[in-house]
Amino acid sequence: ISQNVHRHDKWLITQRQNAEKRLSPKQFEWFKKYDDDLVICGVSNATRHSNLTRFVKIVTTYDLHDLEKITRERVREIVADVMIKHGNGGQESWYSQDTKQKIKHIVRFAKTGSRFEPDTGELPELNFIKVRTPKDKLAREDLPTDDDCKQLLRACGDSPMDKAMLAVHMEAGTRIKELLTMQIKHVVTDEYGAMIAVDGKTGARKIRIVSSVPDLVKWINAHPYRDDPNHALFISTRNSLIMGCALSYHGFNQRLKKWCRIAGITKRMHSHLFRHAEITKLAGKLTEPEQRIRHGWTSGSSMPSRYTHLNNQDVDNKMLQIMGIKKESVEEETKFLECQYCHIKHPLDTKYCETCMKPLDVVEAARMERQQKEETQAMIYELVRKERAGKAKKVYHEKQDKQVEEQQKEIQSLKDMISKMSKAE
Repeated sequence: ISQNVHRHDKWLITQRQNAEKRLSPKQFEWFKKYDDDLVICGVSNATRHSNLTRFVKIVTTYDLHDLEKITRERVREIVADVMIKHGNGGQESWYSQDTKQKIKHIVRFAKTGSRFEPDTGELPELNFIKVRTPKDKLAREDLPTDDDCKQLLRACGDSPMDKAMLAVHMEAGTRIKELLTMQIKHVVTDEYGAMIAVDGKTGARKIRIVSSVPDLVKWINAHPYRDDPNHALFISTRNSLIMGCALSYHGFNQRLKKWCRIAGITKRMHSHLFRHAEITKLAGKLTEPEQRIRHGWTSGSSMPSRYTHLNNQDVDNKMLQIMGIKKESVEEETKFLECQYCHIKHPLDTKYCETCMKPLDVVEAARMERQQKEETQAMIYELVRKERAGKAKKVYHEKQDKQVEEQQKEIQSLKDMISKMSKAE
């Protein structure tokens, strides 16, 4: 399932074939050695594919053949060109940061046989390179809003899988690979909702979900392979060649584009934005250690700091409250209705349990009971009416038959009388 999400195995094969066509024989020899080193170091196929892609880009763009002979001056020229073409107005961008790191890896490997910095210190050809963390341009306005999410869920239409997949992704804030590699057995419902087990780049963890549980349970009940706990939770349903296989990253993106088109959402939307939105929403409610556990960050990760700037509006609102300019508004907690039969929690606007189809609140239950009573009474009345009508019809027909019989007797009597009179004459 893991390989099926991004199709890395297929891409790596195609990548090597294309590299052999694009690179000179000497460059391709370095390509193969570099690839072997990545395999020996045990990097993931995703990292391997990314490193090899950047390797081909760098050696072809700057016409590098004798990598082992590259000089400090040549490296300076390359880094300067990268910053001019791909920097952010002279500052570091994510592309320039990654490219400079890959240049370091390639030169180290060519000079020492290892991508890692030597124990004796950085190489003279590379010790001038400074790799900085780029400024994050992501703004709160770029994230999907609650209204956007509602429109996208409505755009899923009658597809239980699409609705469940999107609802879980929005609430859990998963990485896309974590979402698409889930199996049916990774969902465990309980009295509070459900726990989902995901396995990401920092290891396995469990995530609590509540609001998306009804849609998820509905999909699992309709899943064509629901009896196989090891089967992929979200599957391909459109391509006959891979029908029933784990949905790929490309497949998810195609669906997301369709949902955005139906919902009329024109702003840029991709799978990771839903993770950004969920993390931002919880940033002021969870402590940093709690955030690391829920979102799958290591203890040394700087990721929590990336989301502090997205909560500037919360700080501004708090300052206005302190100054007395703005009244303190108590955010109403999201409430859920619990089915008394299945003990599954549902959003407030849900009237019936998605699992057992029974009403969720007392008013609706009373209305249903009253409606059933009225329908039963109407049915009984109709049966009684039909029975009475049948009896009346039977009496009428019996009366008609009796009249016909009497008339026939009278006619026969007249015939007999006429016959006797004829004989007497």
